[in-house]
Amino acid sequence: MFRSFVGLAMAMLCVLFVSNTSHAVPRTFQSAGVDDEWFNAFNWDPVGVPFPEDDLTVSSGSPSTTTTVEVNEGGSLLVTGSSTTATFDRLNIGTTAPGMLSIEDGAVVNGFISIVGEEGAAAFGDATVTGTGSHWNLSGGLSVGRNSGSIGSLAVLDDGLLTSTQFLSVGVFGNSSGSLYIEDATATSSGFVDAGSRGVGLIELAAGASLTSTNTLRAGNFASGEGTVLVDASTLSMKSFTIGGSGDGSLDATGGAVVTGTGTASGDILRVGDTAGGVGDVFLSGVGTQLDLSNQGAQIGNRGEGTVEVLDGAEFLSRSGTLGAFTTTSDGAVLVSGSGSQWNMTSTLQVGNEGKGLLEILDGGVVTFDSGTVAPTAGSEGIVAISGPGSLLSQTNPAGVFVVGNGGTGRVELSNGGELSTTTTFIEAGGTLAGSGTHSGNLQVRGRVEPGLSPGTLAVDGNYVQFDGATLEIELAGTMPGTEYDVLSVTGSSSFKGEIAISLLDGFLPDASDTFTIVTASTVAGLPNGVPTGGTIATADGLGTFTIHYGINSLFDPTQIILTDFESLIADGVDTEPDGDVDGADFLTLQLNNPPLIPDWQTAYGSMTSVASSQSVPEPTSLLLLVAMFLSIGFFGSGRRVARLGKRN
Repeated sequence: MFRSFVGLAMAMLCVLFVSNTSHAVPRTFQSAGVDDEWFNAFNWDPVGVPFPEDDLTVSSGSPSTTTTVEVNEGGSLLVTGSSTTATFDRLNIGTTAPGMLSIEDGAVVNGFISIVGEEGAAAFGDATVTGTGSHWNLSGGLSVGRNSGSIGSLAVLDDGLLTSTQFLSVGVFGNSSGSLYIEDATATSSGFVDAGSRGVGLIELAAGASLTSTNTLRAGNFASGEGTVLVDASTLSMKSFTIGGSGDGSLDATGGAVVTGTGTASGDILRVGDTAGGVGDVFLSGVGTQLDLSNQGAQIGNRGEGTVEVLDGAEFLSRSGTLGAFTTTSDGAVLVSGSGSQWNMTSTLQVGNEGKGLLEILDGGVVTFDSGTVAPTAGSEGIVAISGPGSLLSQTNPAGVFVVGNGGTGRVELSNGGELSTTTTFIEAGGTLAGSGTHSGNLQVRGRVEPGLSPGTLAVDGNYVQFDGATLEIELAGTMPGTEYDVLSVTGSSSFKGEIAISLLDGFLPDASDTFTIVTASTVAGLPNGVPTGGTIATADGLGTFTIHYGINSLFDPTQIILTDFESLIADGVDTEPDGDVDGADFLTLQLNNPPLIPDWQTAYGSMTSVASSQSVPEPTSLLLLVAMFLSIGFFGSGRRVARLGKRN
């Protein structure tokens, strides 16, 4: 990105330099001149006051001035040599037209404020600081690409040094563009460091570069700002970070880069997508790459949209983490993927605090936290997805809690061997634990538990307690446990109130002789569905009933919940296909071939559509058949027709 940006800028510079050099005069500062005053004509060879369009060289001495010096209209300034020090109040490169500055071979340039690329579409400023001992030292600050239409480019190379004490801003105002490239060199500041404040800004660190400030790095701070910070095999150290303030911002760290937040005050945090309209992205990749916010919190989607990706062995350290922090418009997402990839927190994890939050842990990624919540407030939405062998979300404090759906809508989904490890997980009324994987720790349920992803086994390495109002959803698509029907496997004790909701999938209708072990535990107690062992429970989809067996009076293993003696509620001959589903296709067949069974079809179809938990959007073919059916007959009244279509949709 940097090289393409600079290539375009340099091409334009070349064109404009060629067209603006007709009056340029090469001049060299004489260290043995009259004095050190920059604008003393007798200090220059040839004699004359230096103009902005001149090609100037300072290779010895200590020229200085208390007024502004401009390098403009195709002019250039070279300051070179370890014995050379030039001092300016203000030094502006490319004020309204092209200008170039080079600080080389140990030379020092001191000043207060400088601008590289100042004003207008013809303003192209280019500056380079290169070589051991070379130093551009500004007690005020530096703007690279300042005003509308301007382009500025600054490179600090080969042990060069840039000091910009009060501020360092790249792409300052609207429609400006700026780039700062640091390679095997150092830049420091005590003020804000901005990439794309209101304009477009790029800061790139490569090959052992270092950029430090005792203040905040901001990328895309205002609504029109677009800021990018790239850190490869280098170090970036700031008091705090705001990525995507009100504009668009990104921070990419790769190749073993180390990015550190040094602030310890309560306001020193990482904000990604800070305000409404702000969009921020943080990307960490590679073994040895680290974002270290050990003393700071991370707010991903503070009031805007924020994303953090931790990939391929990278590490993210923070005191706390909040995804979708404030207001219902906030949206935060974190992906931790790949063996060795980690996000480690010493305090609280919140997924969907007031807004929307998504945490994905994939392919061996690991996330640790002290205490956590998913969707804790009304209107919030939080999803945690853990998938793949070695993928783990782990609570490290035995005294901490992990609560899902206590106010909002929260979901934790395990798949392909993913694991959630806590002391106790509380699935509250708005919460769901689903999937095939392992929950290590005790589980208390007031919401929903859905083993499998149609179907599968959910393992609970601990005790399981299900309260009134809670639901354990079991889906049956065959007779093989864990692969054709859902299983809840508990290593400790289990207690059931509330409901066990049984649904049949994919047209499967069990035989009366089939047996389904849907729960295993060390003990089973309670009264699921309000039915004692040996009682009958209906399937949630209305297709039939089972006899349920559990506990000390069970005819089978008392540590299991077993379903037997399936009895279909579908009248003989009504399911004409047969596919375990009474639908419009069956009706059309009966209308043509066996009209006397239409009342039985009507009863079976009505019982199926009256069970809310089994509703799904019908396939287009089925929907068309239903429409055709309702248009072709008159035994449904118009009011019922509207109600039925409303239910099916």
